[in-house]
Amino acid sequence: MDKVKEARTSTTLFFFLISLGKNGEFDGANLQAMNVDIQIGGTANATVHVSKSLFVSLSGSASVNYYGSPETIQESISGTASINKLGD
Repeated sequence: MDKVKEARTSTTLFFFLISLGKNGEFDGANLQAMNVDIQIGGTANATVHVSKSLFVSLSGSASVNYYGSPETIQESISGTASINKLGD
């Protein structure tokens, strides 16, 4: 999956895995998830809404933007990749 513009659901997901490469894009700001695992590289970017745990593996100039206040954030970052909190 390289491009998903927007994901919506009225259900809160227990676990959500996102894997993107190259210039992939994922906008899940309206998708509530308890636990999120994100693996992206290149210039890809993802936006998520997470409440419990956020596991992030980034390389290149990839970026992850998130909403929520996860209890646990575990990150592995290389290159100029970044993680940014956008709000609750």
